[in-house]
Amino acid sequence: KTALADAVDFRDSWVSRLQANTGREVSVGYAYTTALHWSLTQFTPASMEIVPCNTYERIFTITVMLFSFVLFSSMLSSITTSMINLRKKSEEKRKQMALVRRYITDKQVTLDLGNRISGFLRQHGYNCNQRQPLHEDQIAAFKILPESLRTQMRCEVFTPVLERHPLFSVLVAQDSVSMASVCVMSVAEQATGVGEEVFATGNRATHMFMPVSGSLRYYRGETADFDVVDVDTFIAEAVLWVVWEHRGRLVATAQCDLATLSAASFQSVMVRSTKIAMCRHYAKEFHRKIQYLEEHKEDELTDVLKLNADDGDQGVKGMVRRAVEARASGDQEVKGSMEPAPSGETTRSKSTPKKRTMMGLRNLFRPNGQSEQAQPHPDEGGAAGDGGL
Repeated sequence: KTALADAVDFRDSWVSRLQANTGREVSVGYAYTTALHWSLTQFTPASMEIVPCNTYERIFTITVMLFSFVLFSSMLSSITTSMINLRKKSEEKRKQMALVRRYITDKQVTLDLGNRISGFLRQHGYNCNQRQPLHEDQIAAFKILPESLRTQMRCEVFTPVLERHPLFSVLVAQDSVSMASVCVMSVAEQATGVGEEVFATGNRATHMFMPVSGSLRYYRGETADFDVVDVDTFIAEAVLWVVWEHRGRLVATAQCDLATLSAASFQSVMVRSTKIAMCRHYAKEFHRKIQYLEEHKEDELTDVLKLNADDGDQGVKGMVRRAVEARASGDQEVKGSMEPAPSGETTRSKSTPKKRTMMGLRNLFRPNGQSEQAQPHPDEGGAAGDGGL
């Protein structure tokens, strides 16, 4: 603006008015700083005593104001966007930390491990304090946990669920390393809404289900008869030991939280376990139990296994005890596991065709790792199965 005033010989300019107001000739330094002050006021809602005094100065002022308007709007928009993104990031971290705390509380993780997890996350920027079943995969913050902390957390969450089963309780006590691998690799969480069907009759089973909370009903076959499923119930355990098809359907009657155990993953872990022989003994007993029920008490052959039921020596606890004893004594055969046929009832003739719901003991759990020729499943048109007895 100073250059414009010098180039155009107007007696009425902002410089001449400034000199008239100060009563003396202004220096170059004062004129320059005054022009700089004026230019800064065009980018902000501020004002000063310098105003255009002729047409050229007025045109110059309008041009500067238009330019400053565009530049100021762009800067303001950029600052606002940055603040919003920063607020969203901070809010997400607070939300994730709240989910971490709730997960630790809901799953009853010990105080020491919970503090270590919280401390690690705070060091990585999650520094802050929500309710439906909450699962690990919903918490993005857990993805940065080191493997050691994640393994300990999953063991503390899932071991109490697995230990409700007598066999898993023994395995936890005698082979904690393999069971830790099961907790990390084989167990997952599943949320089920009201009225949602977990599985249907005839579906090929792939997972064992362990209720953690909520309420479910197990309908036998296609009938309306049902059993109430609670936390003392293991569902479709047979899939761990034999090739199994669901004998009924499982439906949630309330918001449910289930722990699922993958049969394929469980077998891949246990094949390296020091207790694989004990598992084979148990699997062989389980298979014999299923064969007996299929031949003599088919109406009792279901997916549901209630551990609070008193089955005596033929129940799960009896099978686990005999498997442990057989392993300890080095026996290769499990004795006393077959129930005698009820009085007046004869064993079904082997020549009588019968639709079977399983194709036999899984190869992994055959004694001494024996493998037998696969038998086709009746419903698969002669297709080979996973192995049959």
